[in-house]
Amino acid sequence: MDRILAQPFLLKAKVDGKVRKHVPDYFLATDCGPVVDVKPEHLLAKPTVAYTFAWTRRLVETRGWRYEVWSGPPSPETENVRFLASYRRPWLFDAIVLDQIRSEDVAGRTFGEVVRGLADSDPAAARAAVLHLLWLGELKTDLSTPLSDRHEIVRSAWKAGHPDASMAIPIIANYRHGIELALKAEILEAARYLLRRDGGEDPVIRADQLDQQVKCRV
Repeated sequence: MDRILAQPFLLKAKVDGKVRKHVPDYFLATDCGPVVDVKPEHLLAKPTVAYTFAWTRRLVETRGWRYEVWSGPPSPETENVRFLASYRRPWLFDAIVLDQIRSEDVAGRTFGEVVRGLADSDPAAARAAVLHLLWLGELKTDLSTPLSDRHEIVRSAWKAGHPDASMAIPIIANYRHGIELALKAEILEAARYLLRRDGGEDPVIRADQLDQQVKCRV
C-alpha cells in the first residue's frame, strides 16, 4: 500500500432511472484498491445506506477495483486505538527517549520491561514514548485485548520499507469519527458566536435558531 486517500473521487451513475452520486470515504492505493466506505454497523441495514453501497460496489468492481465497507474493529481493539490516539502528537515526547527505544532490540520484551529498561528516563516519559511508537506503528503489539504491561512488544517492519497496514482499519475509523466530532464542535461554536453577535441570549442553541442563522448567511 503506497498511501491512503480520503474522499478520493465523486462517483456518478444512472441507477434505476435516476442519477446517483456518492463520494467514497477512502481509497487505499494498491494495484486493485480497495475503495472503502466507513459506516457504523448499526447503520448498514438502513435502506438508503444499503442501496448506495450496493450500486457503489457494482460500479467500483466494473473498474477492476475491490470495494469494502468497514464498520470498525472489535471493541477492545477500538478502545486501544482510541487510547493510543492520545499519544499521536510527536512534539510532546522526549526525542532522546524515542531514539533510545528505536536503537534497542525490544522485540520479545513486554511493554513493562521496555519501560523499565529505560532506567535513566522518567518512567512517565518512557511509558509515553513507547505508546507514541505504538501509535506510529514502529512498534507493534496485540491490540485485541486491553493494553497492559504484560503485552509483548515486537519491532514493526514499517521502518524497514515493508509497511504493515494492520492498524489501518481502526485508525481510519477512529480518525473519521474524530474529524466528524471536531467539525460538529466547530459548527456549534461558530453558531454560538453568531447568536451572541446578533443578540441571542439563550446559551443553548435551538434547532430553529441555528437554521435561521445559517439561512441568513448562505
